[in-house]
Amino acid sequence: MRTAGALLAFGLSLFGVDADAIEASLERDAECADSEECSLQLLQRKGKMSEEQSPYACPMVPYHGPAHGPASCFCHKAKNPVCRDKPCTCREGCEDAAVSEQRETVTFVNQKKVHGCATPAAMLTIPRPYYKHIGDLLGQCGDGTEQLLATMFINGAAAYAEQTGNTGPVMQCIHKPGHISVPWLHLHTFCPSGRVDGMPDKQVSMCRVMENDDDAAQVAQHFVQWLVTER
Repeated sequence: MRTAGALLAFGLSLFGVDADAIEASLERDAECADSEECSLQLLQRKGKMSEEQSPYACPMVPYHGPAHGPASCFCHKAKNPVCRDKPCTCREGCEDAAVSEQRETVTFVNQKKVHGCATPAAMLTIPRPYYKHIGDLLGQCGDGTEQLLATMFINGAAAYAEQTGNTGPVMQCIHKPGHISVPWLHLHTFCPSGRVDGMPDKQVSMCRVMENDDDAAQVAQHFVQWLVTER
């Protein structure tokens, strides 16, 4: 049976990441192999150290997709360097499109309405770098994946609270790589009882209720584990 470290290393290798290097790094943290609480604390310590060393969890990846269409629109909303100085390609325009802009993410209102919530608004949070989907993020960002996902969860929940006034738990969903609607990684945030864009549905998406910001690192860890085990 594979250890948790070996399993993660194997999954990363499928995306072109050096599995031996990843597994060696994980083996150095062997004291956490059988403890989720220990692993979470280690992740939080590493995240804090990484933030002190660099303000970014993942590298800036320039957009290299079509010049028109939804991915191009997301490029403008993300203010990715490739699209920053080019004419807007979003049908709804690009001015004042964001509800919240942070160093690594941008959050805006989803054009699709959510069903089953007191407020029909759902939020989309995207990273400024260009990652087509969560698998692409894992392949290109590696160790920083969980940190960036946790940041997306926190920023998405904050924007949802600002937009709707709902400061309680939120549903956080990301489409699985084979079921993306727009080829730019995006997080859906809406009320726990709601449904939007076919989610929650474990066949096409990864979803989890985040009670508060303290859960973000653990939710991010679960998303990466789900992705790796399903590959």
